[in-house]
Amino acid sequence: MTDTGRSSLTVIIPVHRKFITEAIKRDAGYQERILSALGSGSLRLTEISAAMGYLGITKKLSDTVAGPWFLEVCLCNSPARRGGSSTE
Repeated sequence: MTDTGRSSLTVIIPVHRKFITEAIKRDAGYQERILSALGSGSLRLTEISAAMGYLGITKKLSDTVAGPWFLEVCLCNSPARRGGSSTE
């Protein structure tokens, strides 16, 4: 597929179901490690990285935390969403 100005090209590459499932499991495990590192408090990215055993912030960590998954987790676990006050 291309746009009307033909300035870009979109290619769809089919991926076998087995590889998608393994990738999802890996991502879920990684996301669980981030949540475990966070515990019940808020940490800076460098603190999350150190809690996960890294010497620095990895691209995967920064991409995961900047992604929609992390925002959804934060919104679902916010004090206002849980029924508590925002000053907890």
